[in-house]
Amino acid sequence: MSEEKIIDINEEVFASRIEIIKQQLVAIVNELRKEIDETKSTQELIKDEKFKTWLISNEVLKMIESNENFARLVYFMHGECDSNIYKVLAYYDIDFEFDDNNNLTKLTLITLEEENE
Repeated sequence: MSEEKIIDINEEVFASRIEIIKQQLVAIVNELRKEIDETKSTQELIKDEKFKTWLISNEVLKMIESNENFARLVYFMHGECDSNIYKVLAYYDIDFEFDDNNNLTKLTLITLEEENE
């Protein structure tokens, strides 16, 4: 069973750290966007780790901006991951859904859970 932590968050620190996290995500998105080969098919892109990291970074950024509870979770994870945004992103993946014609219809950000050792 996982241990729950109750955290008292200083709202000013939270707001400034979330801005730093968002800046880090924007930098990742902008850098990876330059490296994505637009000539690849959708099937090739979804196998490309840079493309997946770009998608995950975009989705995490959108969720931070639209969901305060998610932003608080990322704030906590960022602290637990020694402020390394790449370690935070490693907890996420993207699930792709396709229609009968193999066209991408939906992508969903999913959280990966640690296995108990």
